[in-house]
Amino acid sequence: MATKNELIEKIEAYPEAPSTEGLNHEELTDLERSLREGAEEAPAAPAAVETKTIYAVKAGKSITTRSRGILGEGEVITPADLGGGMAALDALIEAGYIEQIAL
Repeated sequence: MATKNELIEKIEAYPEAPSTEGLNHEELTDLERSLREGAEEAPAAPAAVETKTIYAVKAGKSITTRSRGILGEGEVITPADLGGGMAALDALIEAGYIEQIAL
């Protein structure tokens, strides 16, 4: 059987640990058991890696937009910059004017 101090150490090791102040040995044992069982039931999900795609004008190319004027090589372009939106951006990617950069 764990001592009161050992139970407090185990409980405080959990990231969602509540306050242990004023709890007796039995209450600490129940709290530690519920935290341990909760951790076993719901394993930590791996952090979702969010990739963001940025579109930029390719080297040696330039594009004229109504909203931002002439965009030269390496400048970021969004679907909002083009009148046709994402469809126009896809057409420029296929034509070799724009490249996708995944972050």
